[in-house]
Amino acid sequence: MSPVAFEVLEEFEDHAHTGSDGSLTVTHANTTGKTANDHHAQLHQAAHAAAGADPITSLGAISFTGALSIGATPATAGAVRLTNNTYVGFRNGANTGNVVGLYLDNVDNLYLGGAGGAAVASLLIGAPAVLVGTLTVGGITTAALQVCTSGPLIYSGSGAPTISATVKGSLYLRSDGTTTNNRAYIATDTVGGWTALTTAA
Repeated sequence: MSPVAFEVLEEFEDHAHTGSDGSLTVTHANTTGKTANDHHAQLHQAAHAAAGADPITSLGAISFTGALSIGATPATAGAVRLTNNTYVGFRNGANTGNVVGLYLDNVDNLYLGGAGGAAVASLLIGAPAVLVGTLTVGGITTAALQVCTSGPLIYSGSGAPTISATVKGSLYLRSDGTTTNNRAYIATDTVGGWTALTTAA
């Protein structure tokens, strides 16, 4: 460890204490004039500022009165602030490798596993997954589920579909269908063509 890193870590240790449960609480001895940025910057510098600095590891919880920032150019808002094109990782169940949990790529696509490293085995959701948007007459294109990056999509709306599907073979589920031939539709092309699917009564 470099002398600079050692001094920063000593400063960090002076203003931190461990609880009986192994948790670590970060505070400043003198809080006058100190901000939340001072708290998380202190931890950030201790772990990453100098070449050769050792990371800080806690076997218990770490509590902050401000935000936690990681990386050279993290987000400027939020409780946990990360840089772009990085991810939150987990250790796999066999303890033989790492798995990507949450990842934001360099064009601002957000992934829940499966990008930037080993993929998760499956994504289990314990509550309904809601795509933000308001159903409109004829369908909405900004809230749809897609099967793989080039596969068909599932759209929804009230009334018969008037939108153009991005991929042929996509489905449209009508929220106000009343009979066997107006509850669901399949896209026959990508320029607004749809045909009704026959459903059971």
